[in-house]
Amino acid sequence: MNSDITPDKLEQRLLDLRDSANDNAQADDLLTEILLKIGFSLSARITPLTIAGLAVKRVDSATADADASSAQNDMPLLLAYLDEHTKPTL
Repeated sequence: MNSDITPDKLEQRLLDLRDSANDNAQADDLLTEILLKIGFSLSARITPLTIAGLAVKRVDSATADADASSAQNDMPLLLAYLDEHTKPTL
């Protein structure tokens, strides 16, 4: 999957959205909102992972009811990192 958006434009768009977030919102709530806004289904599978010590979410188009082992061999559609207090240094 290729995108026309540059990393700088994506970062600025996400920073713009940050100011509109409810301070009481949980990271999973924000992730769900973002996924819906960019066209994902509510049935998308979201799996927690740890990468380089960071808690990230793997998002696949397969539903949560699908066989998890077959999805592990596929590339995720999206990896989401939502901890605003720790800047990743991957």
